[in-house]
Amino acid sequence: MKNIFYSPEITNYATSISRGEALILHKLREETDKLPEALMMITPLQGRFLEFLIRWGGARRILEIGTFTGYSALAMALTLPEDGKLVTLDKHEGWAQIAKRYWDMAGVASKIDLRLGLAHETLETIIGPFDLIFVDADKQRYEIYYDFALKLLRPGGLMVFDNALWSGDVVDPLNQEDTPRYLRVFNARIRDDECVNPVLLPVADGMILAIKR
Repeated sequence: MKNIFYSPEITNYATSISRGEALILHKLREETDKLPEALMMITPLQGRFLEFLIRWGGARRILEIGTFTGYSALAMALTLPEDGKLVTLDKHEGWAQIAKRYWDMAGVASKIDLRLGLAHETLETIIGPFDLIFVDADKQRYEIYYDFALKLLRPGGLMVFDNALWSGDVVDPLNQEDTPRYLRVFNARIRDDECVNPVLLPVADGMILAIKR
């Protein structure tokens, strides 16, 4: 989703100070923007933020839940060391074909293990530990993904969930639509869970980060 919390000028300035996108990422963004579901793609600033987290934490094993057209996976794989590995889960074969084409062009396909199927079923077969887990998938299953993340993440590892603010709808208690209602419950659960140290950042549509204790 696009950033609703800051003006386009502020967002563009922050992105430019963060050095923007690699050319291959920009090309993937341009192709994805033609899809009806384009708003599902993370923003360039979020991509740079994920890259920053990988470099800062020295992540080598990453799990991603929700691939879409592969933009976030590409951003992370470009940042991983040569012996790094990213496992990414999605159920949409058409989107996956776009993703794999760009991963090949970028020369990072060997770092990425794409597994197609329902994520909550595929996760039963995944073996950890991971250094970083990024989740950008079905919001109503976030608690299920969180339970798996707690099992699969190493102590001191980081989990990141996108769309934690859902266009700001989570702050309106009168909005009882399913997604903001589920997210309010999920965000509160992370806040109150003694197993993690969380922080919610108003970046793009909201990113909630939690370090596993």
